[in-house]
Amino acid sequence: MSVDLAPTPAPSRRRDRPEARPQTRRRTKGTAIAAIAAGTALLLGGTGTLAVWSTQTALTAGPIESGNLDLLLDTTEGVWTLQGLVGGLLTLDPATISAVRIVPGDVLTLTQPLEVVLEGDTLAADLSLSSTDVVGGALAPYVDVDLAVTGLGSAVDDTYRITPDTDGELTAQVTITFDPATTGQLGANTTLDLSNLVFSLTQVAD
Repeated sequence: MSVDLAPTPAPSRRRDRPEARPQTRRRTKGTAIAAIAAGTALLLGGTGTLAVWSTQTALTAGPIESGNLDLLLDTTEGVWTLQGLVGGLLTLDPATISAVRIVPGDVLTLTQPLEVVLEGDTLAADLSLSSTDVVGGALAPYVDVDLAVTGLGSAVDDTYRITPDTDGELTAQVTITFDPATTGQLGANTTLDLSNLVFSLTQVAD
């Protein structure tokens, strides 16, 4: 009698799934990196910066000073004169200059000492006279205001260039001319405000 023997099935080799150890290791590694980073940040935050070599050396040139620009005048030292079409040259009292009444053909002149101070190796300045609002209204077309400064050569638009070589005591002459060709009653009973005559000293910027 023959008996068929069924092949014995091979025993199954069951492997348990490995636990999530790699993930645990990754977490541990990440935690360590974070701890190092936190420690580094704490170190930097505590000291402000990492120490590195440095040095410094001060100049021995000493202090320097700024220059100066100034314009000084005493109006009591100014001399006013009046020259008309008839008569001689009149010397006016500065204290009563407001009492003067000019007419066509008159030339009213102020001779005014000035002190210009320019201190600076590269300093230059323009001296000028502002006559804005001195002559207004109906009189404006018939009165001309000019500036002359002795010792400074010719002017450009009544403006004089000054340098430290030409500053110091200067004499300015302001001339107010009432056009002798004014006819009729043009410009009559009109005010000239001499207090609006302003000397200006301005540093040259070009």
